[in-house]
Amino acid sequence: DYVDFDGCSDKLNPVVDAIAGLDPSKRPTALFAYDDIIALHLIKKLRERDLRVPEDVSVAGLDNIAMANLSAVTLTTAAADSDRLSEAAIDILVKRLNEEQRGELCDVSLLPNIHVRQSTAPPSTP
Repeated sequence: DYVDFDGCSDKLNPVVDAIAGLDPSKRPTALFAYDDIIALHLIKKLRERDLRVPEDVSVAGLDNIAMANLSAVTLTTAAADSDRLSEAAIDILVKRLNEEQRGELCDVSLLPNIHVRQSTAPPSTP
């Protein structure tokens, strides 16, 4: 399910309440948040409900913000490789300027950098 998050961590309460109310064998083993800010709020809310991260539920985010490495439970996160993204953008721009790709859409796929930290672990066995 999608949580519309506008900076108010209270909107995560129904999600965390639903997860906490599940039998441990039925809980999700991991949650991936839209960005690191939401993931950090999610960790806080899970811990308030006595759910341990990552022992009970792993949490990961997206962006690799500075706070991801400074929180009580450091956050596993994915982030774009900005050097490779810049190189790809420059390559496309040069090709367009040289009229090698005039008006064509470009499809660029880049793998993110994964920063594995304390907020994720293999699922525990029942």
